Amino acid sequence: MPLSEVRTPAAPARGRTPARSPLATLLGVLAAVVALAAPLLGAAAPASAAPRTITLAPGPHVRVEFRDAVEALRPGDTLQLAPGTYEIGYLWLKVARGLASAPIVVKAQDWRRPPLLRGGLNLTDADHWTLHRLRVEATAPNGPALHMTGGTGWRVTSSEFFGARNTDAYANVAIDGGGGYPRGFVFSQNCVHDAGRSERWKTDHNIYVKFRGAPGSGGTISKNTIYNHQNGAGIKLGDGGLPGAPGPWGVKVEQNTIAQGGRQVLLSHDVRGNVVVGNLLYGSTEPFTTADRRTTGIYALMVSGTGNKVADNYVARASMALRDPYGKVGVSGVTAVRPDPGFRGTGSCAALDPTYWKARYYGRTSTGVYRS
Repeated sequence: MPLSEVRTPAAPARGRTPARSPLATLLGVLAAVVALAAPLLGAAAPASAAPRTITLAPGPHVRVEFRDAVEALRPGDTLQLAPGTYEIGYLWLKVARGLASAPIVVKAQDWRRPPLLRGGLNLTDADHWTLHRLRVEATAPNGPALHMTGGTGWRVTSSEFFGARNTDAYANVAIDGGGGYPRGFVFSQNCVHDAGRSERWKTDHNIYVKFRGAPGSGGTISKNTIYNHQNGAGIKLGDGGLPGAPGPWGVKVEQNTIAQGGRQVLLSHDVRGNVVVGNLLYGSTEPFTTADRRTTGIYALMVSGTGNKVADNYVARASMALRDPYGKVGVSGVTAVRPDPGFRGTGSCAALDPTYWKARYYGRTSTGVYRS
């Protein structure tokens, strides 16, 4: 089922702008005239403001304060969130675009006590933004914890995303876009867990990547821990719906630990140039059909695109490592079913730490050297 069919909450209505005094109106008109005339008069452009560091703490009006603070950020600015719970609701944020040389950062003030944002974040064209050390819980009906649409060079790191189990969302994290975007994104070292358990047919994923690929689009999903997606996939690359539906190009799924779900990685329909390498994939439960009860760690579902590759993945507790009935995925290295990794536990991201020495060469504990 396409993510576009998710009924995400409508954008919140803004209050009316207060009436301006005649003097304020006159000053505004004069300022506009001067701004328009400046290029003609050869005036120098105003100097860029110095980067700011802003700190926000929870409070009775935190939803409005958080939204306004994020939307006021400019290239080079940093918003620090003090420890505590922020009841932000589901926010469709209109954000400025950062620069590669001056990214916009939203992060925890105290990395040991990351803030909890309850609601959901929806960011569009968030060029060179960084979200770091946050916890986001989806609470709005049908709304994911994080929805990133388009953008260039954005980064989401060392954060936690969950809550879809209680919202009926199609994913905890959605990565969307079109027209060749997103580009150069990084989603790394995060914890994503407990996808939905709706009555829909196998459509509740932890991470759903469904942007329409084009030359130059793509990014990296690496070193994450992802678990509990019994009615879907840990990471799905591709759109649902009709055969041949456009899907992402140029995504590298590398060194993730993905456990306890229908399939751990799913490639679907017209996906191209994606790479699945060095992942530790555990505990697949979804059978191919009611008659064929076999399971797989990686599933290429009606893939029609070219250039997709799978290499050096450690698969445990599945019937096979890769199911590719159309032969559309290139395979190199060793992707195989192997011994149980001996996780310390399966109830948290920290617990999904393998004790079997060979398994430690894969997933989030990997150093990039794969031992078969």
